[in-house]
Amino acid sequence: MNGVDKQFMIHELAALVSYPTISSENGNKKAMIDCAKWLANHLSTIGMQKAQVFATNGHPLVFAEYIQHSSYKTILFYGHYDVQPVDPIDKWKTPPFKLAVKEDYMYGRGCSDDKGQLFIHIKAVEQNKQLPVNVKFLIEGEEEIGSTNLEAFMGKNRDLLKADIAVISDTKMKDIDTPGITYALRGSFNMEVKLTGLKKDLHSGTFGGTIYNPIQALCWMISSIHSARGKIQIPGFYKQVQQLSAHTRSALIMDGPTDQSVLLDAGVNEDWGEIGFTAYERTTIRPSISFTTLTGGYQGEGFKNSIPSYALVKMNIRLVPFQNANEVALLIKEYLRSICSNKFLIEITESSYTEPVLVSTNNAYIQAASHAYEKVFRKKTAYLRSGGTIPAVAMFDRILKIPPVLMGFAQGSDNMHGPNEKFYIPNFFRGMQTIIE
Repeated sequence: MNGVDKQFMIHELAALVSYPTISSENGNKKAMIDCAKWLANHLSTIGMQKAQVFATNGHPLVFAEYIQHSSYKTILFYGHYDVQPVDPIDKWKTPPFKLAVKEDYMYGRGCSDDKGQLFIHIKAVEQNKQLPVNVKFLIEGEEEIGSTNLEAFMGKNRDLLKADIAVISDTKMKDIDTPGITYALRGSFNMEVKLTGLKKDLHSGTFGGTIYNPIQALCWMISSIHSARGKIQIPGFYKQVQQLSAHTRSALIMDGPTDQSVLLDAGVNEDWGEIGFTAYERTTIRPSISFTTLTGGYQGEGFKNSIPSYALVKMNIRLVPFQNANEVALLIKEYLRSICSNKFLIEITESSYTEPVLVSTNNAYIQAASHAYEKVFRKKTAYLRSGGTIPAVAMFDRILKIPPVLMGFAQGSDNMHGPNEKFYIPNFFRGMQTIIE
């Protein structure tokens, strides 16, 4: 990295971060388009060929390539420019879309997930366009909402996207100085459950105690999903979950973070979950159901003493390899309907299906990535499982028939989906050198 203007690179990343590309919010369509155009222009400026924006039924995709010779291997770099919402905004110490640098960290929404890690690839290619490989970029704007239109784009553009390997940096290292290649991801889907029992809100003084409250009913229903220590009690839920060998679990404990490290990243003092598993195992080799939204009735300041007409919960379900999302969704729906009081109309919808991923660590590309990591970080590469989900990873294997390599440079403490998202600046630049290697 000698002779590189590091401050200017951070300045360029600041321009990318400045676009409020929250893909889940309809009011951000212009920002999404403008950011895609910025990326295409930037890729063109650094010498990439065919840098262009592709429209989809949702947010646009960006593609670019640099083809030196048809006989060379081709690397397809994947990343996403969309980000999570910034709420609660009052918890941010700096404006979320104005990149701030404090000591060894940069702060801003997307600086870690995934604009910063994506930019590592772009800057690495900019510095080394004479390497004996061809390079392609595929950058989407819908990863945070399930990559809704990516599968159709891949299916229609197999020749355009033809490559030998897909490299993704949207994951974490083992720790701040120890590199990690992720070889397993949990799958994911979302579910919304709505209970409606009344034609209108009712006075809690006049009717409280004689009308079954939808919020109370829904809270009872969702509380029955887990045991006191977090085991999911839906019949058949664990049927497809494989029991890993003692050797595999020992390797997980050796390479993965400790319970203390997981708790530190979360900012809590005590863990919770299935007995007999470490914190790392609970979030990687075990499925989960998380309640992400619970609402009903008056949401404003102060009190409105009324019984609401409906209650609603949103859930995120994470699946481990070999679980089938459709079958799991059916089990959950059957269970909830079976315990729902006939006093209520229950409506259940699902969305954003993503398959779990399990990649063999024995292929030559992962070994090359491991060697590159070790040359730069001077530490042995850890092989990690992730509790997170990247929809594109399964698509690369299923649609394009190319192996994915997940080379993360982020940390579990980066607050990727929370306030004050950050990225360790030394690893921003060590990441570039690793990609070059």
